[in-house]
Amino acid sequence: MYDHVDAVRKPGSIVSSNTSTIPLRALTSKQSDAFKHDFCITHFFNPPRYMRLLEIVSGPDTRPEAVAEIIKLCDVQLGKGVVHCKDTPGFIANRIGTYWITCAVNEAIARGIPVEDADAAHRPMGIPKTGVFGLVDLVGLDLMPLVSKSLLHSLPPDDDFRRVFKQHPLLSRMIADGNTGRKGKGGFYRLNKARQKEAMDLVSGEYRPATKPKPEAVEAGRRDLGARHAGHDIVDHHDVGRDLFDQRDPARSVARFRDLITELAEARDDEPAHIGIVIDHDDARHDRHRLGRALLLSFTLLMHSLRRLAG
Repeated sequence: MYDHVDAVRKPGSIVSSNTSTIPLRALTSKQSDAFKHDFCITHFFNPPRYMRLLEIVSGPDTRPEAVAEIIKLCDVQLGKGVVHCKDTPGFIANRIGTYWITCAVNEAIARGIPVEDADAAHRPMGIPKTGVFGLVDLVGLDLMPLVSKSLLHSLPPDDDFRRVFKQHPLLSRMIADGNTGRKGKGGFYRLNKARQKEAMDLVSGEYRPATKPKPEAVEAGRRDLGARHAGHDIVDHHDVGRDLFDQRDPARSVARFRDLITELAEARDDEPAHIGIVIDHDDARHDRHRLGRALLLSFTLLMHSLRRLAG
């Protein structure tokens, strides 16, 4: 396809791909030098009218002028929050997001944690009100294996995603039955014929009436936050580890986020000022912070857009 595009395009015209996981170098490896000079990745998140995040990936051969022009178009005219990513599989959001979702789903299935409890536990962490399983319903259960397959094909042999990835029979059966989420007959949640909300039981594999849990750890955290602002002592809650997966899922994801900072993020000076964080660029100590900012900004924009879409 790119050969046909290259043959008819105007010289200097910019070509971009909306791929969500395929590295740029794989897309352009057999293309002409002229094509490589004018090529970049502009990963719009779906649906674009709601999702503000836009990941841009440029290659070593991409013209800086072409990247600057794309940034101006996407930032100023389209109103996107532009984040620069290195040319790695899954870029930022899918690389970290897929890992985080996989860890959360694994923990919930392994421990028989109800999907409502898992979702309630994750919401205070900045996750959309859908929670983890509701988010998978929103994105589509059938999309998750495709993203995982693409990552497994491209990631290095020692990447930790290979260790945590699991093909759960329950999820495969749900997809085969058409329970692919909101776009299908239902997903981890559904409305029955009486318009009553039901949830998938991860142990039995059957739907049951959905509950509205309020995990004690979440409620305790809210109380502690209020007490902290009031200057009171904070109570240490040792009996609510289950509500937050004993911290294993969040801690593992945060650690992974930390380890990937320099691998995924581009520290650049041409980020749109209104979405960045002011940093003293004269201080070399902030280089890693600038990289972390790119990752944080990517996830912040993604979560903001998903909350808007879910709400």
